[in-house]
Amino acid sequence: MKFARCQARPPATGWRIAIIGSGPAGLAAAGELACKGYDVDVFDRLPEPGGMLMFAIPDFRFRKEAVRAGIRELEKLGVAFERIEVDGATIGRMLRKYDAVLIATGAWRNVKLGVKGEDLPGVFYGLDWMFSYMLHSLGYGPPPPQPGERTIVVGAGLTGLDVCEVLHRSYGIKPILVYRRPLRVAPAGVAFQRLAEKGIIDVIDSTLPVEVVGSS
Repeated sequence: MKFARCQARPPATGWRIAIIGSGPAGLAAAGELACKGYDVDVFDRLPEPGGMLMFAIPDFRFRKEAVRAGIRELEKLGVAFERIEVDGATIGRMLRKYDAVLIATGAWRNVKLGVKGEDLPGVFYGLDWMFSYMLHSLGYGPPPPQPGERTIVVGAGLTGLDVCEVLHRSYGIKPILVYRRPLRVAPAGVAFQRLAEKGIIDVIDSTLPVEVVGSS
C-alpha cells in the first residue's frame, strides 16, 4: 500500500510540518509533503501507525503488512513517527516548533441509536468493539468483550459488515442483522445479501429499534 508517489526524497525546502494522526489521511499527506521536500513528523496515540487501516478494519480485508510496507517507504523518505497523546498544550508547542500543523485524526466516534437501554451491559458500539478486537489481534491489548451466541448487529454499513464477518469467522456466531430500511438500499447491501445467501447472517430489514430491553 503506497502513501508516497516518489522514490527518492527531493531537495529539502527547510520547512517542517507536524501531522497529528497516522491514519490514511495523515499517511497520504505525509507522502505528498515528503515528496515535495518538506520535513515531516507524524504523531499518533496508537501503538503503531496506520489508524483505522490497522486498528478498525479486519485482517481479511487486506494484509496489514502492506500498510506497514507503505509506512516503511515513508520512513525512507525521512518521515518520522512518534507515539504520543496529543492535547491542547501539545498542539501549542507544535505550533511554535513547526511551520504548520495538520490535524488528520479521522472519525473515531460511534453513532448512537438514541434509544432507551442502549447503554445496558451487553450492548457494544461497533467501532469500539472492532478497535478492541483489532488491538488484541495485533498483540496490543486484551480480548474484546465476548459476544453472545445470539448477537444482533444494528446497521448495514461497512462497520456492521466487518462485525458480522468477524463474528462468523472468529466466534462461529451467526448474527442477526437489523436495518431500518430495505436491505437493497443499505450502504453495504450487496455484501450483506451475499452473506445472507451463504447462511452467514439472518436479516431483519425495514425495522427500526426503539428500545433495548435488559437488566443493569
